[in-house]
Amino acid sequence: MFYPEDFKARVKKAYPTYDLIHQKIENGEDFPVGIRLQEIVVSQNFSIKKILEAVSLEDLQDEAREVQEKVDLYFEWEKLFHQQENR
Repeated sequence: MFYPEDFKARVKKAYPTYDLIHQKIENGEDFPVGIRLQEIVVSQNFSIKKILEAVSLEDLQDEAREVQEKVDLYFEWEKLFHQQENR
C-alpha cells in the first residue's frame, strides 16, 4: 500500500513510541497498520473522569486534540485503503 510521506510523518508523530507501526507503514503494509490504528483509537477513552480530573481547560483541550488526531489518522488510513483497493 502506498502511504504519502505526510501521512507517514503524522502517524509517527502521533505514535512516537510505536516502532512496529513505523516499520509496517514504511514497508507499505495495510492491514497491520489499519488494525493497529483502529485498536489504539478504540482504546483511547476520553472519559468523564478525565474531564473532571483536568487541571485546566487548556490541558483538556490538548488531550482532546491528540485523541482527535489519532481518530483522524485512522479514518484517513481507511480512505487511502479503499482508494487503492478500487484501482
